[in-house]
Amino acid sequence: MPVTPRNDGTILYNAYGPTECTIASTIIPVEQEYDRVPIGKALTNYKCYVVDENLYRLPPLVPGELVVAGRGVGRGYLNRPEQTEKVFIKKPFSDDPEYSKAYRTGDVVRLLPDGNIDFIGRNDGQVKVRGFRIELTEVESVIREFSGITDATVQAFENESNGEKYIAAYVVSPDKVDVSALKRFIRSQKPPYMVPPVIMQIDTIPLNQNQKVNKRALPKPVREQEEVIPPQNDLQQKYLTASQKLWDISSLASRRTSMRQASAPSVRSG
Repeated sequence: MPVTPRNDGTILYNAYGPTECTIASTIIPVEQEYDRVPIGKALTNYKCYVVDENLYRLPPLVPGELVVAGRGVGRGYLNRPEQTEKVFIKKPFSDDPEYSKAYRTGDVVRLLPDGNIDFIGRNDGQVKVRGFRIELTEVESVIREFSGITDATVQAFENESNGEKYIAAYVVSPDKVDVSALKRFIRSQKPPYMVPPVIMQIDTIPLNQNQKVNKRALPKPVREQEEVIPPQNDLQQKYLTASQKLWDISSLASRRTSMRQASAPSVRSG
């Protein structure tokens, strides 16, 4: 959320850190106005790395997973050896014993040119829709760049009738959002399959007690199928069968679908 520092001498700090790394790992004094406050730089006795899925370090401005190394990194999870082996790694980038232990946070970040770290979201927000893998945080980041958007979240839902997954975006803005223009904006930067078919404008993004998006409190979008046309001949049936295998879709046919935004209290649909 946008943050403006106070002028009464109060110093505001933004700190970040998972429990596995003894709570605080990075910090930054908030001395200027931000649309999204960075999480800062590593504290003393910590080092932070932005890596890809193969643990190769990434250059500035390229999103990747945050890995934290240093004295504060824990030994692992009690009685959970498999999970410990998965996220607690040894000597990833340094032979220095001070930084021989590291933790894969599962958080998606990017390194800014000034050395601060920009927090984007979680890397467990990846879904597969019609055969394509979509990073929800990647779509969300693009939406946040759209003029007037002050907050946003992108969530995956499952069609109850056939089990197919689709994504829906929830946006917050003081003004009415032009949904068509927003979709064109996303399409100008991302492939068509990453454009949420449902975009809903709501007053605020609901959070749970851990300050994470409360998906259950979001109004559920309604996806309606207007017409489903079954295969009309053997050739169409063969094409349908091949397409189902290729795109990993259980229910597919020539069809026209419409996406209707659900109405709910405190919801403005565009």
